[in-house]
Amino acid sequence: MDDTTKQINTLKKITYASIAISLGCVVALIVLSGRQPQEIPLEVSDQLISKMMEKMPVPAAGSSAKAVSVKGEVTDSLQTKKVVIVDGSGNAVMTLEGSKNGGSITLRNSKGQEVFRVYPTGAGNGTFAIYNNGGTQIMAAGGSERGDGLMVLNSAGKKKLFYLGASGDGDGSLKVFSAKGGEVFTADSTPSGNGRVNVMSSGGRPVVTLAASDSGNGGVDVRNSSEKQVVALGTAKGGHGLVRVSGGGGQDVVKLGASDDGKDGTMNVQSGGEWKAAKVDTKK
Repeated sequence: MDDTTKQINTLKKITYASIAISLGCVVALIVLSGRQPQEIPLEVSDQLISKMMEKMPVPAAGSSAKAVSVKGEVTDSLQTKKVVIVDGSGNAVMTLEGSKNGGSITLRNSKGQEVFRVYPTGAGNGTFAIYNNGGTQIMAAGGSERGDGLMVLNSAGKKKLFYLGASGDGDGSLKVFSAKGGEVFTADSTPSGNGRVNVMSSGGRPVVTLAASDSGNGGVDVRNSSEKQVVALGTAKGGHGLVRVSGGGGQDVVKLGASDDGKDGTMNVQSGGEWKAAKVDTKK
């Protein structure tokens, strides 16, 4: 016997029982009213039941009686201050709630630890944060107080490692930090709008700078621990390459470049306060 036949037989039994109860109630009312009950022929009852069964929907083959859906009233909105979703063990895994700043969504792992949160800041900007299994915030992204976008990555030790956002002038800014908390790498724009990259020492001092000049040429500056420029690579007039080497105090002592026509190399050396062209015997 398949599932459909079993369901039909079950419905028949329920229908017979319902009719029997109804007939019993009718007979009882007639007795109480003092009238003689009239016998209902059995074949009439069978015909009545058959007609009722014909109007009842028959479940599809393979369907279950539990699949019967009941349509209730559907509301357009649900208003509440807090919604908590739990797992099979009753542990809260998701929370939706409202606060003075707005709504927030919080996700928790199976241990109940907060791992993800979306919320508005006091300034009204949207923010989302990600936490590791130790409860430390390792990533945050959202809007700054000025309304610029920003993203921050932190270490498990709660140290800022990476920042991506906007500078005070509204230009893009990228910063990388060491485990000690100091800036070791930055990428941003010069005041005139050219690209610039800085590499810092552990003390936060820039020791190498790569940047574009206002004339559209590239340049590299190398500084010592006293922040004095000791090597500069750039472009001279005519678009030729230029290298300047300076002493520890920052004064230039050697210049390497090219002739005006770009066909010959040149080297000038500072000696006795004057620049002198160094002669190079190319034959050797």
